[in-house]
Amino acid sequence: MKNFYILLALLFLISCSSQKNNTKVTTIESTLIAKGNLHGNGEEGIRKKHMIISDVTTWTNLIAQMNAVNTTSNTFTETDIDFSTHRVIAVFDEVRTSGGYHLDIQLTATTNRIVVTVTNIAPSGNVSMIMTQPFYIVKIDNTQLPIVFE
Repeated sequence: MKNFYILLALLFLISCSSQKNNTKVTTIESTLIAKGNLHGNGEEGIRKKHMIISDVTTWTNLIAQMNAVNTTSNTFTETDIDFSTHRVIAVFDEVRTSGGYHLDIQLTATTNRIVVTVTNIAPSGNVSMIMTQPFYIVKIDNTQLPIVFE
């Protein structure tokens, strides 16, 4: 009888752990607004950060800050965002002392959150000796799910 309870407990533990691993993960559709590098030697004043933008004022201020040295927004696919239906996710790396660095992001969702996975990609081979700051900006549909960065 004791062996029966041990077997029952093991089956219960295996069942619980396998249910946790069966969380459905789906890819989130996004629209690329811009990716590249700022070339203002850090004079834009943007530190390494992740942003979730849900209002026009924050978006307009970010564009102005990015344009402080060079008119970076000329390369954006769009700047007029309808924040009643969309959010903007902006990721900025630290200022780098050479070129060749860039960012990549992947957006996935589970039933309880959206995960933004940020990958910093270092240069390989010869690089320019110019200060750069990689960034990546996308637009997604509005959601009630919390957005977390990894």
